[in-house]
Amino acid sequence: MLPHRAAAALAVSALLTVPALAQSPPGPPWPEVVSPGGITLRWYPDDVSEATAQAVADMHCAAIGRTAVLAELEQDGSVQLGTYRCR
Repeated sequence: MLPHRAAAALAVSALLTVPALAQSPPGPPWPEVVSPGGITLRWYPDDVSEATAQAVADMHCAAIGRTAVLAELEQDGSVQLGTYRCR
């Protein structure tokens, strides 16, 4: 059995995780790395535009009152990876 504080911390952690999962887009672009300071997204350029990826990054950063700025865009085979910073 968990001590009361450990159980409370676990419950709070679970509650904070649920909204983050609920805000993740169901389809591409897919989040690769998510943090309060930014997000890295993966998508196939034939299926998703950079504007759509930017909109997803903007939504992520807007949750903390910031805007998304593209920091890096790279191609890995047929996959596009965009790293955005929240500013």
